[in-house]
Amino acid sequence: RPMNIGRDGVIDLTVVKSVPQRQGVALGKGDVLFNNTNSPELVGKTAVIGEDQAGFAFSNHMTRIRTCSGVSSIFVARQLHFLWAAGYMKHRCTNHVNQASISSKSLANTVPLLLPPEREQLRIVEKLEELLDDLDLGVAELKTAQEKLARYRQSLLKAAVEGALTAD
Repeated sequence: RPMNIGRDGVIDLTVVKSVPQRQGVALGKGDVLFNNTNSPELVGKTAVIGEDQAGFAFSNHMTRIRTCSGVSSIFVARQLHFLWAAGYMKHRCTNHVNQASISSKSLANTVPLLLPPEREQLRIVEKLEELLDDLDLGVAELKTAQEKLARYRQSLLKAAVEGALTAD
């Protein structure tokens, strides 16, 4: 479902809805899921399906994109997700009464995708993943520093209340 694609472009399966098993289309590793219906701010969130997510079904509010040979699904997903994060998709939506959407036809015919040669796509994806890993590490370190700062503030406040800061 659209809610299972995080703002970081990663699939989050902590909340999953089950439906009776039927003959239907299942997601495969490397499929790209594009959120086609939601609020205008959320239309366009995109993620690529990993091996552990293959076999899941997907809602009609999602468009499945299956890339052809020579096109990296991760490259396509990251590019579409970037367009969403930059606000591009919000302006490509058709607005309805309480939601917005981008049809598969509009997605295919009007949303620009840059497709360098496959080796270049893979090089870009590799570098981007490296930089995103560095960013994740930096965010984790920042959270740790914020927790330490909160503890320091508490100990400083305690010392002030007990008079330890002004004691001779």
